[in-house]
Amino acid sequence: MNDIPELFKLDSRVAVVTGGAGLLGEEFCRTLAGAGAAVVIADINTAAAEGQARTLKENGLDALAVHTDVTDSKSVQQMVEVTLKTFGRLDILVNNAVLDPKFDPQHGGHTNSFEDYPLEAWNQALAVNLTGMFLCCQSAVRPMLDQGQGVIINLSSIYGLTGPDQRLYARPGQLTQYKPVYYSVACYDSSSICPIV
Repeated sequence: MNDIPELFKLDSRVAVVTGGAGLLGEEFCRTLAGAGAAVVIADINTAAAEGQARTLKENGLDALAVHTDVTDSKSVQQMVEVTLKTFGRLDILVNNAVLDPKFDPQHGGHTNSFEDYPLEAWNQALAVNLTGMFLCCQSAVRPMLDQGQGVIINLSSIYGLTGPDQRLYARPGQLTQYKPVYYSVACYDSSSICPIV
């Protein structure tokens, strides 16, 4: 049993975490860096990503913040290029960037029921939650194939398998809130772990 930590060592590996400055992304970055990986914190919130990188570095861990808009193919490609230029490789991609109105109330019109949900909010969410994952996978897989190895982790939610019980989001004295329809659609389409060999 004492060998278990050895199984999870990531020394000399490089991991990119999209949405790395967010609630879950921060934990993923800390865990990967703690296991020995150099971590690229790819996030549209540059200040938060830089703060996260600074904190990891202060704890003796290897981290780099890179401003990344996962909906923009040029931004994603630049993130991969900066990763390769800085660290010389890319071993792990964690597709974590997502719009989730539970944590990002400014996105998604979460007070709109399904029948009133705005098309603009639907398109914005799918651009981040699905197209962003596609663009990141497409850009990251090239250096992984060149290396002959790599892993892509696409995160999801239980709501990809079952619809949300909207009663969970009701709060007395507040506007009725809804888990938007895009969340289940995007989660259903995105959960996977893909080894590149």
